[in-house]
Amino acid sequence: MVAIKNLLLLVSTVTAAAISKREIYAYFNYLDSINTKCVDIVPIVYRYYGTVDQTIAVKNAQDAIYTGILQATTETTKTTGPITEEQANELLAKLDTLHPNVVAVMKSFQDKKPEFDKARTSAEVVVLITAAFESFRVLQTNTLPLVSEKYKTAAQARGDAIDEAFADTLRFYGKGV
Repeated sequence: MVAIKNLLLLVSTVTAAAISKREIYAYFNYLDSINTKCVDIVPIVYRYYGTVDQTIAVKNAQDAIYTGILQATTETTKTTGPITEEQANELLAKLDTLHPNVVAVMKSFQDKKPEFDKARTSAEVVVLITAAFESFRVLQTNTLPLVSEKYKTAAQARGDAIDEAFADTLRFYGKGV
């Protein structure tokens, strides 16, 4: 995916000055908000798929995201004052390992397409997916002003990658975007 390649490029070439711990925390809070929205999706997955395995798969993806956020936050608290560019890059690299789990939550909707189609029309599927993942973009827009330009750019790239996965999901159901 082009968006993900751009994301990796942005993270690997970050050269902005050291940023404050407050900005780092704001970014972690943003990711935490995304995880909260993922938790909201679990009952929807169970309701429409009706399978424990699928629900557990989505929950595991959420847990991976949240665990990574907690680990990164814990390591940040060991730093006093503004973090260095090197430390910022290390944190971004760790956060990048979490991003595929966000996409995995989306892709999980595709895994059960045959079973889903038995009970739901394609139109209903699109409505469900759109409603569930619209929150990602809303969160992105509302929280970007909280972070520095350096992190705003990286966050935007992540949002673009999520958008691309969302578009792929809709195309998978034959609706196109």
